[in-house]
Amino acid sequence: MENLFSHVPAPSETATPAASSNTLQTAVYVQLDLSLEESWLAFTEYTHLWWPHQLKRDGESYIEIGERLLLEETEGGEKIVLGETQYFATQDVIAVQTHPGELNDAFKSGVSFVFEKESEKSSTVEICSGLIKPRDLADLELGVSAEDLGAAQLLLSGFARFMKTTLIVEDLSSN
Repeated sequence: MENLFSHVPAPSETATPAASSNTLQTAVYVQLDLSLEESWLAFTEYTHLWWPHQLKRDGESYIEIGERLLLEETEGGEKIVLGETQYFATQDVIAVQTHPGELNDAFKSGVSFVFEKESEKSSTVEICSGLIKPRDLADLELGVSAEDLGAAQLLLSGFARFMKTTLIVEDLSSN
């Protein structure tokens, strides 16, 4: 019998879970001896100082993560939208849906930066594949997929160097 509801997709058209290459396999983060507020400010106010040249169209351009856009402005004044900010929750999460072809074509499902307070004087910034909603931080959602790992390490290692700390990379597949 034919389905009575025209909006219900046929079985062959139903969405499938993410492919195994998209499984969140790795945690990529930095631990900072700064308050959550200071970490947030360093990340958002000084993005142009730590953003890796390899993820820019023009090596000398200015990068800004804003409440609406991830924007690159070239030396010549050209403004390029690299992605659209989906969530910008102060001292919590920034989630950006990147545009196709940008950031070395990584993060096709989006990229999120999650900020966590560890103590009054320490915090963590973690990069994740996909769009993480504010305070929707179930452990199963955090991590980087295999296809995004290289770009994630490149991106957050730039911030780690700027903050004079080291990037931490942990395999989640054995957990």
